[in-house]
Amino acid sequence: MAEWLVENFIWVGLGIVVLLVGIKVVIGGMLKKLMDDSAAANADASNQD
Repeated sequence: MAEWLVENFIWVGLGIVVLLVGIKVVIGGMLKKLMDDSAAANADASNQD
């Protein structure tokens, strides 16, 4: 296993980077949607006054 990791170090590293960037994009998208929904709810609440 260790020998395989050494031989494929670049590919393993790239895979980890792609995975982490993908997770970051997904979490960022979810947070943006939550913030947009919250802003819309607050705008609706302030318009009802």
